[in-house]
Amino acid sequence: MDRLSHSALSGMRTAMASQTITANNLANASTTGFRRDFANISALAATEAGSRDRMFANERGAGVDFTPGTTIKTDRPLDIALQGDSMIAVQSPGGGEGYTRRGDLNVNAGGLLVNGAGHPVIGTNGPITLPAADHVMIAADGRINIRPQGGAIDELVEIGQLKLVTPTDDDRMRRENDLFRTDGDLQADAGARLASGVLESSNVDSAAAMVELIEQARRFEMNVGLLTTARDLDAAGASLLRQE
Repeated sequence: MDRLSHSALSGMRTAMASQTITANNLANASTTGFRRDFANISALAATEAGSRDRMFANERGAGVDFTPGTTIKTDRPLDIALQGDSMIAVQSPGGGEGYTRRGDLNVNAGGLLVNGAGHPVIGTNGPITLPAADHVMIAADGRINIRPQGGAIDELVEIGQLKLVTPTDDDRMRRENDLFRTDGDLQADAGARLASGVLESSNVDSAAAMVELIEQARRFEMNVGLLTTARDLDAAGASLLRQE
């Protein structure tokens, strides 16, 4: 039996999966520190007798492009951008640690330091709480110093240090919603560095993503055409058999 229809269906499935990934990239084109996803698609040869010339499209989930985004100067003390491949440790909604490049930090109503997505930022001793202060400074190694309210201009108090991590290929990072996770918590990297007063933009190229969407839509349409061809071939073969 010819597997052309199966090849076409697998192509339609992978095209739709690719469109979903690209659409999510576009939706996060302005999200601070966002990393672009891409579809992992490979060709899989059919093994059934009589169909060795057919190939199936095999979708193996999404990969992540860790290319850095551009940095934008804000001069806001709580805005930070990680250097190299380092990330900030935050508390995941499901428990445990998650990791992110999103450095638009804020202090919530309870005094907890959170990033722009609302995830509590983790320090070397757990979540960080900031007392009322006239000024906050974040050093390149993640140490947080404040000038207490009403304090002298040269009075600085260190209240904690951000947990900065630098994942390696062996850590097998995976994306869960808007955070990266590993099988266990990563160790703090004493050599990780950040810049304050700047933010890292998303690494999504909106124009390129729009082109990708168009190409993926055309690929879907092409496979619909293959499916129609497979139907016509089956009908023609059935007609020949009836004539015999």
